[in-house]
Amino acid sequence: MDEKILKAIVKEAMQEELEPMKNEIASMKNEIASIKQEMLTRVEVRAFATKEDLKAFATKEDLKAFATKEDLKAFATKEDLKAFATKEDLKAFATKEDLKAFATKEDFLNFEARMTSALENIREGVRISLFEVEQELREIKSKQRFYDFDYITKQNDALIKTLKDLYEEKTFIVHRIKELDERVTFIEQQSRT
Repeated sequence: MDEKILKAIVKEAMQEELEPMKNEIASMKNEIASIKQEMLTRVEVRAFATKEDLKAFATKEDLKAFATKEDLKAFATKEDLKAFATKEDLKAFATKEDLKAFATKEDFLNFEARMTSALENIREGVRISLFEVEQELREIKSKQRFYDFDYITKQNDALIKTLKDLYEEKTFIVHRIKELDERVTFIEQQSRT
């Protein structure tokens, strides 16, 4: 079999295997970007008053314990209370209903499962492609014994170039897989906090 044909077959097979995976990865990147844009940050959530924060203020029951107007002068007046948030002020902030529109832990777990599946498909595709190339190379190696030295040298050079191209492509894919694994780990850590 001619090395150009072999190279073309291997390259075409790898591209067919990788194209859907590349599309899935691009789609996942878009989903992550979309989710990040819609999520409240920790700093934004910390700006809201909590139940514990509201316990520090005086209630009607607390005020009943005081007997005179003179005693009450030491506490907050209506003017003092105007500096604090009212129910009307709190309406501008997100409610529990508003937060339901954002991604849940289950959504992240489903996303992680899809990402893991895609990565496994990529790994399996690369492994199968490399196995097929290895078989072809063994077959070529066994046939090389019947050729003259110049032809064998030329064929070896072509195979080395093909293998180098495949190795570079494999290295690139492995690097991308590691990046995706790191991103998934980062998202998981962010979703847990």
